[in-house]
Order: sequence, then C-alpha cells, then structure tokens
Amino acid sequence: AARLAVMLPNPAYYQKHGNTSYLRSRTRTIEQRMRLVEAP
Repeated sequence: AARLAVMLPNPAYYQKHGNTSYLRSRTRTIEQRMRLVEAP
C-alpha cells in the first residue's frame, strides 16, 4: 500500500524507471508513519 501511494502521482515514470532510491526511501517513510497511526 505504501509503495502504491508513492507511485500514484506519476505511475508511468515508475513503470519505466522501476525501483529508484527515491521510491524506496518514500516507501520506508510512509511505512514508518503507518505504524504510528491508531485505527479508530
């Protein structure tokens, strides 16, 4: 889910360029933030 969220703004770019360092970094950041959220 986190990786998809990072790719949403420009999916065609990531289709061509694959697993960039930016994609990996943002995915890690979002995953870390997801752990902090409490479900209602």
